[in-house]
Amino acid sequence: MKKLLLILILPLLSNGQSFEHGSFANRSERHTNTDFRKFQTNFSHDSSRDQAHLSAIATPVVGLRLDRLVEVNFSGDQLSYKRDLTYDVNGNEVLKTIYQWDTASDSFVPSQKLESIFNENGDPTLYTYYNWDTDTNGYVNYIKITFTYVENGRTILAQIWDANANSYVNNNKDVVTEDGYVETTITQSWNTDTEVYVDSYKKVITYDENNRILDTDFYSWDSETVSFLPYSRNVYTYDENEMTYLTQTLNADTGDYINISQENTTYDLNGNITLIETTAFDNDGVIAYYNQSGYAYDENGHMAYSLFPNYDSESSSFIPSFKTEYSTVLDSDTKLNRMGISYEYNNTISGLWDPFEGEAVQSFFYYTKLDPLSAEDLVDQHFSVYPNPAKDFLFIDSTSIERATIYTILGKEVLDVRGQNKLDIAPLSKGVYFINVSDGKKASTKKFIKN
Repeated sequence: MKKLLLILILPLLSNGQSFEHGSFANRSERHTNTDFRKFQTNFSHDSSRDQAHLSAIATPVVGLRLDRLVEVNFSGDQLSYKRDLTYDVNGNEVLKTIYQWDTASDSFVPSQKLESIFNENGDPTLYTYYNWDTDTNGYVNYIKITFTYVENGRTILAQIWDANANSYVNNNKDVVTEDGYVETTITQSWNTDTEVYVDSYKKVITYDENNRILDTDFYSWDSETVSFLPYSRNVYTYDENEMTYLTQTLNADTGDYINISQENTTYDLNGNITLIETTAFDNDGVIAYYNQSGYAYDENGHMAYSLFPNYDSESSSFIPSFKTEYSTVLDSDTKLNRMGISYEYNNTISGLWDPFEGEAVQSFFYYTKLDPLSAEDLVDQHFSVYPNPAKDFLFIDSTSIERATIYTILGKEVLDVRGQNKLDIAPLSKGVYFINVSDGKKASTKKFIKN
């Protein structure tokens, strides 16, 4: 039996682990359009740490719409890659370009590109991936992923470019079904001999009543038993300011799960990520890898700096390595641009940071200032919320309410209602939230505080 199983490992697919869910372990309704939604793919295996890092860097700021983000990344003791992300007016990521650091030329060189199309509900309908071809010095077709939606699920079809046939050919297909707090994804691989899809993997996600992921169980198809057998799982735990994400693999001999890695994400009172810690274990449970990144924000909610230390196994401590400091370089009536200058720690002179020179190794944010009374947001003229801050109930003062959705400052949906102006927010944790109200034609967002 011939199978072509597609596995993507490159940073281009840093949207995470599945098309539908962000790394912050929260489920959003399929027909929900938010400025902060990120989609993941079953065909990628990037760490959730990369997605958490991107969400920290691109934390939404009230009154601003992020149009473009250019960010330099580090790995170990050197530059790694740069991503250039472009967003539409609805906050959907429509273009992503990845550049890898080339030590020979001491520069970033093109690597991959992703173009995305979304429907009016903010759901992706088409992803098209391209690889950079060094022979032609241009992008060539790589993968095409198509989304089809039904009432309680969706089908995700992945096709890979066949240069000989000069067309896309079938590769993998995900069939996703939702049933209450459980979502099941069956991944099927295209059999080139029989020209049919055959079962390959299964993923089962369980949510709590707040739509947070509790655990994700992974299964592979076993032809002998003609069934799916478990092989790994992710377990999530939460407290007020932290989420822990534990990856485990099944020991076939003992039937026990063994810890493979653990990721802790810490948030401040505004919901901003302040610390990401990643730990990997060997087969004996001994720490084999330890990584950390820290973030700070100014009084306006902008990223102030990001810090990337390296772990020193000899001293069992983190030592300075890289950091990026951000500042505003343009502030006009309609635009706000911020630049991040990256520094490498000078190991010779203690306490000294050496800046990277040149625009190519700097990070940039490009924002559009939002006018709440613009033609795009007329609904703001008859939309207000009270009390603010609120404790148990939040009331919407509007002439017309079709739908109201509440998100954390990170973009996680926590409440969604239709046709109601009294919202029960008692179960929500204390902090800052966004509420998006739609009258069926236009929608706008306001910020409120939950006490």
